[in-house]
Amino acid sequence: MYTSFLRGAQNLKRLGSWVVVTVRDGRALLPARDLTDRVRPWSVQGATDGIGKALAMEAAKKGMNVVIISRTMSKLQEVEKEITEKSKVKVISIAFDFSSASSNDYASLKTKLTGLEVRGGIAVLYNNVGVSYEHAEYFTDVSEERIASILEVNNASMLKMTRMVLPEMQSRKKGVVVNVGSFEGNINAPFYAVYGASKAFVESFSKSMNVELRGTGVCVQNHVPHYVATKMAIPNEKRRKGSFMTPWPNQWAKASLACVGYESYCTPYWPHALQVLHPDLCLMSSLLPISSSSS
Repeated sequence: MYTSFLRGAQNLKRLGSWVVVTVRDGRALLPARDLTDRVRPWSVQGATDGIGKALAMEAAKKGMNVVIISRTMSKLQEVEKEITEKSKVKVISIAFDFSSASSNDYASLKTKLTGLEVRGGIAVLYNNVGVSYEHAEYFTDVSEERIASILEVNNASMLKMTRMVLPEMQSRKKGVVVNVGSFEGNINAPFYAVYGASKAFVESFSKSMNVELRGTGVCVQNHVPHYVATKMAIPNEKRRKGSFMTPWPNQWAKASLACVGYESYCTPYWPHALQVLHPDLCLMSSLLPISSSSS
């Protein structure tokens, strides 16, 4: 109750100047914490759809400069135009495919992000890139290619991006890494076992890193959504409708940004927190029918 309705959001400009959001195309009654002494005016993000785009848009509304990172440059340019038409901030678009990036690709990306250090520094890195199954499926029917893709995009990219920005944040003694998880990471997720396991990895890494960085001025968080009305969560456009329990991406993004810099684990959208009380009830019939190659 306190975190959702009473506690104010932090001033992100005091963490840095840029918010970075990584995305892959596919599926206040109390004052805000004063971080002016800890942060400079820049921040980095990246996104072309769903939660990622919403995070970039909402961060820009707060006056944060954004770096949007996703696979398709044409889509990035559309989002960049939309942001700059609505907010007077700087936007950097970087085309990057997390599913197939090589070590050289990551080195090139690091060089581009390093340039932000002299422009205020990265306030927040949102590791939001993620892929899942196309439909519910028995583990033995999931292709090796799909398994490798989930682990590379959902886990390896998070490790590499976090490792990329931490030294600069630590040198400034300020900054936040937000790893976007999923409720399927802390419940039984039959027929989505690999995806659920990949999100459990996100939770464990985030909690461990937050303790490891204690006292440095840098924190690592795991922001956990349940169902959000996105293409990834609800592929069928006719069924993709926002509701009290299934918010639109901008609603979830606003809630997430209000939680930046606080607990290592949080469920930003408060109706989702109600589901945490009975997590096994989240395995709804929408996960079915099950597809099996042997049937």
